[in-house]
Amino acid sequence: MITTYPIQANKQAFSIFISVLFFFLCFSIPLIIFIHFFNSERPNDQFIAIIICVVLVLIAILVYFTSKWSLASISYSCTKYELILRGGVISKYEKNLPFSRLQHIIISQSFIGRLFGIATLQIQTAGMQSQTAATEGQQIIGPEIPALFLEDAQKLRNELLIEINNTDKREI
Repeated sequence: MITTYPIQANKQAFSIFISVLFFFLCFSIPLIIFIHFFNSERPNDQFIAIIICVVLVLIAILVYFTSKWSLASISYSCTKYELILRGGVISKYEKNLPFSRLQHIIISQSFIGRLFGIATLQIQTAGMQSQTAATEGQQIIGPEIPALFLEDAQKLRNELLIEINNTDKREI
């Protein structure tokens, strides 16, 4: 039986917050410098630049809370024959993935995710790639379990691979 590992919603949401905040600061600091040094004729411009920075930080905080709520709604469980993914804040979803349909299990980490030690487990299933995407060379990523500690993601991947192999033996 597969162990369910806790989803680290707080850490993932914080890493998203840091990413968004970093992006906004990379945008707003040059804006303030530009207005301060090259356009100091009008004193209101500096005030407007500061207001823009405050608004961008508030947007980053909003992104933090919405991503935290969204991640907190995600759960997964395993039965004898399938992996079940559930989630959604406003509209709910449930995905049942039979072990016999699982093909690839990929562990991915963003740069910020590596700093916090969290990873995403991506699952590719049989028959999920559309003809259009295949001809255009797009990579199709299936369901995923975000915000796992890297060690937990590796353990879960190994356990899923064992279940996939056991399913293949049962079908023979």
